[in-house]
Amino acid sequence: MADKSNSAYRRCEKSVNELVMRLGNLQYEEINIIISNADKSKKMPQTNPFLVQDFIKKSIIRHQLIDNMRYTRQGKIQFTTKDPICAVQLLSLSKFMEIDVSTEVIWENISARFLVTDIPSTTPLEELAKEIQDKNDCLVVELRHFVKLNSNKAISPVLITILGTTVPETIKLWFIRQRIQPFVDRPRQCNKCFVYTHGTRTCDKNNICFCCGGDHIGPCQQPAKCVNCSGSHNAKSRSCPIYIQEQKILELKCHNHITIGEARRVFQQKNAKYAESVKTLSAVSNIEESLNAKFENLLKSINDSSPIINKFSDTHLKACNVIQTTALRIALGVPIWTPNVILLKLAGQEILSGKIKRLTMQFFIKQIATQPFSALFHTPGRIYSQLVEKDAESLRTTFRNLSCIPDHIISLPIFPHSNPNICEIFLKDFYFQNKELPSSLISSDFIECIQRFFPNHFIIATDGSKSHCHTSIAGFSWLQQFCYRIDPLNSVFTAEVLAICQALDELVIPETDILILSDSFSALSSLKNLYFHSPKVIQRLAAKIHIRENLNKKIALLWVPGHSGVSWNEKADSIAKQVSDFSPYIDWIASEDIFSHLKKQSLQITEENYHKSRYQLLIGNIQDILTISKWTGNRVQDRSIARIISKTITTPGLLSRFNLHPNPLCRICNEINDISHILLRCQKYASVRVILWRKLNIVSANITYDVLLSHVLVNKNHLLIFVQTLKYFDID
Repeated sequence: MADKSNSAYRRCEKSVNELVMRLGNLQYEEINIIISNADKSKKMPQTNPFLVQDFIKKSIIRHQLIDNMRYTRQGKIQFTTKDPICAVQLLSLSKFMEIDVSTEVIWENISARFLVTDIPSTTPLEELAKEIQDKNDCLVVELRHFVKLNSNKAISPVLITILGTTVPETIKLWFIRQRIQPFVDRPRQCNKCFVYTHGTRTCDKNNICFCCGGDHIGPCQQPAKCVNCSGSHNAKSRSCPIYIQEQKILELKCHNHITIGEARRVFQQKNAKYAESVKTLSAVSNIEESLNAKFENLLKSINDSSPIINKFSDTHLKACNVIQTTALRIALGVPIWTPNVILLKLAGQEILSGKIKRLTMQFFIKQIATQPFSALFHTPGRIYSQLVEKDAESLRTTFRNLSCIPDHIISLPIFPHSNPNICEIFLKDFYFQNKELPSSLISSDFIECIQRFFPNHFIIATDGSKSHCHTSIAGFSWLQQFCYRIDPLNSVFTAEVLAICQALDELVIPETDILILSDSFSALSSLKNLYFHSPKVIQRLAAKIHIRENLNKKIALLWVPGHSGVSWNEKADSIAKQVSDFSPYIDWIASEDIFSHLKKQSLQITEENYHKSRYQLLIGNIQDILTISKWTGNRVQDRSIARIISKTITTPGLLSRFNLHPNPLCRICNEINDISHILLRCQKYASVRVILWRKLNIVSANITYDVLLSHVLVNKNHLLIFVQTLKYFDID
């Protein structure tokens, strides 16, 4: 391999054979050698395999180490081996059964590429390669500067290709240890017919309009229609499903060190196992059939799940419920006869058997969301047990109730970016970012800030909106705008982040610095404090910004106080609220929002069971003990309040129900001497009751037990007054 160098590109001077021989000390999966006819206009003939075997045995000394041979669709022969010496012998062939041939190695299988940023543009690539090889245990095959034409930047990123497929986390340069960044190519698109399967040079079709797909001259007057997916967008849209698919294929290629053709085949085989991705979910008539088909194939992939999850019998689950209620009775200090309905309501807990099932579903959904880093999908030898049918059916039911499919879940990017300094994020850096200021002052100072600090930036405003009808995202620039519906389960936080993601795909313009405005402090703060366990949607946004930054686009995010008179954000907010049932729909959904929804549903079951029971009429709507304990002073008061709410505090009337007291009647009033009688009607405590009623703002003398509790639990002050007054009543 000759040394091909200039100021922006350099290739190693070592020969191909020498580089392949050096693979013996490096990590790789396999070596693929391509043998093609020296006459490029001709293909390699498909000869009798016995004759080919005889020729290989005579020509290649280590022929027994050849793993596979196949004819490619391009009329070439591909040999696969894991032995570098065998590969070199194949590369040395000049004739193949009396045919003049040329040989080459597929570099994707034996090399890795990554980016190193902040390299001085004046540094000679030869010196940089020597520095990398001297300070790090790697062999540099190729280097390329990413420098724009006529750019005068002092530093620029460098794309480095090393021998072997092991990518280091950091490399040492000039005593500085730098973190590397994975590199993924952009999808290649023909500029004549705008498909992604070939380049412009090899295209034999006529030029068409990228907007409508038609063949016409002059500005396009037709509605946008993609030639790849027939969607209502132009062929260059980054939101096109075909473009997104090509991105995933390129990520697969880079991550697994395979060729683009192999990556495409792997992706298509994997994609064939799932139901066809749904572009819009405005009306899905066969959702159940689609879900069943989806899970049949999904569960074939998930063939190694936890051996204990959801394999409890009904008896085991009931035992778990008994353990839970027993523990809650001890924790709350209520007697064993406290009804389970009141117990769970008071504790603010879901029944344990339901919680186990919910956490089971969350476990599998999390595995889907953490692809491709899920041990469930990528380490089949670790957990051997099959997913049981009970899990499978529960998973189907869960997604059916959510009206979505697993493909809609936002998953981790193939190359998650964990650097919190991914771009400039301004949260509290400017005077106008103080919500206490008047709107007029915020608006005027914002304009001054933009003119002073961001005069040449292309400004984009984004917003996420959630109402009882729709959840939507919107983006706005002076050139164009967008508005989409998203899954209603998504939170406002998710919507705000997705709006920024979509803006990076649709609204940015090339070769221009970008300033994105958002009124979501939590979203920008989460991005600024990025780490591996950040929400998946935040990690998606970080990866998207990282890709943009690598293309020499400077991106800055600026927090603007919401509803403060800033015209950009007011416009984005207005666009987001204009969404309707006929607006375009994007089927993204965050796993974290699914978990919140499932937990809310599970707790709602506790609420519904309580409201359907007869205790609702006796006790009324009560706060859970977690809320009440914030108002009380100690555990003794917690237990007393819990017993009073559940009407299980020790009284003669209650004890007599269990034959633990001889007389259930009040000696003064001759009524059942339970907690209701003592607090509401007993003449013995009439004077105490008058004072208590006045302090609790109770007007009527004749009230029911649930009304009393509603006044007691209205706030901390009333609760403390009630607790302090209990010592005047004859109760334990």
